[in-house]
Amino acid sequence: MSTNLSIESRNLNLQIDEINSHLDNVLSWCNQNKLSLNVDKTKYVLIKNYQNPFTLNSNIILNFKELEKVDSIKFLGVTINTTLNWEPHISELRKSLRKVSGLLFRASKFLPLHAMILLYNALAHSKIVYCIEIWGNAPSTHFDKIFIIQKQLVRHVFKRPPNDHTAPLFHKAKILPVPHLYTHRICLIAHNIFYNNPTNEPPYPTRSSKINLPLPKATSTCGQRQPNYQASEAWNSLPVPIREIRNTTSFKAALKQHLLDSLV
Repeated sequence: MSTNLSIESRNLNLQIDEINSHLDNVLSWCNQNKLSLNVDKTKYVLIKNYQNPFTLNSNIILNFKELEKVDSIKFLGVTINTTLNWEPHISELRKSLRKVSGLLFRASKFLPLHAMILLYNALAHSKIVYCIEIWGNAPSTHFDKIFIIQKQLVRHVFKRPPNDHTAPLFHKAKILPVPHLYTHRICLIAHNIFYNNPTNEPPYPTRSSKINLPLPKATSTCGQRQPNYQASEAWNSLPVPIREIRNTTSFKAALKQHLLDSLV
């Protein structure tokens, strides 16, 4: 079992003692409940803006041992790195999808189309969609690498050459491209936020704005990549009739169809 402890501060150097105290409390709780905490495997990652040169002036201590600082760490299947650009996670995902690509290429020689689509959904879609709400806001330099290999996978499904246009193939197989898949997931989150927030009040008395979500202020590209900003932006860009669907299942189906229709 893995456990994590997160602390947010404008200057962690002023809170080193507090951090160490929290860690001691965690260790004490584990001992009291007869749980074993592997200190040797406990590490920490310092998350900050890539332009921020901040470093810790003191060591983080647990059970009289200095914890190792790492640039990235895997938690629940997602690799988190110090700048949250998701490059390590995407790199691991690409490696996994390359193996699937080889399998689909070989299978396409003897399996029919419907079986190839099932195989894609089982082996590739499940990997791509996992926590895409989290890593899907990665910079395009990293995110597009997954889209490129996804297009390769879809070409294998349809036994098409490497340079074939893929939009009609995605539409025919009812497979969402990675950018649309990310939009689909964050719009589902926005739908849940909107219809389960009784205090949500429309800022203007127009029909469309009554089902808008407020767009957080963002003065930088990094700010526009934040999940709350992207969820609101994606939700507000949907057609009004789709946003008016209250039932989650019906909304999910209509949203997917809308995104598929945008491909052609």
